[in-house]
Amino acid sequence: MNKFIEKLRAAKDWRERLKLAENKTPGTPFDEIFTQTEFALEMLAQNRTPGDPATWLAKDILHSLGEALARVISRGDSTALNDMAAALDIWKRHKPEPDKALMVLFGLTGMFSRGWKERWVTLDQKIGKVIRRGLPHSVREKVAMRDIKANLLRFNPKMSEKEWEASRRKILRYAKEFGIELDQAGGRPAKKLRRNRGRKVS
Repeated sequence: MNKFIEKLRAAKDWRERLKLAENKTPGTPFDEIFTQTEFALEMLAQNRTPGDPATWLAKDILHSLGEALARVISRGDSTALNDMAAALDIWKRHKPEPDKALMVLFGLTGMFSRGWKERWVTLDQKIGKVIRRGLPHSVREKVAMRDIKANLLRFNPKMSEKEWEASRRKILRYAKEFGIELDQAGGRPAKKLRRNRGRKVS
């Protein structure tokens, strides 16, 4: 877990944090190469027509990969080949374990990326021109806990209040860690799960 948090802290933006939370890949230096290779082979396996743009893209990816590999062989860089082989073993053994609570948190954070208020414009739908610049008062400025809960329910429609409470507490911890402002309206746990801290124990 500590390594995971360190990776989240080292991430440049919400996109990288979202990718880490999704856990689709093991995080080797060759993840992108392996991902693109699998994508290209899947496209070709669909037996698309030769002129299909997806076919051209797949062949271009494999051509670039072959050219890069040829350069490594030409240099006699056996270290790079050994590193790739070791990474491939890790890649094949990797079983994704997505953290859905953090996926939702970081995904929604993308709606409020740096400078979003300054970039906000209102368009006249009829003429397609900007009629107002700046943020209207009706637009929320924080990630809403009720939206987080709604998205988690899409992953797990049978999510219990206990499960939600555990996710909510985790989300609050990570939001504090990464300076994410939350609107907690609609995200409080059911009354029966709340602790009355002021109640005296007899």
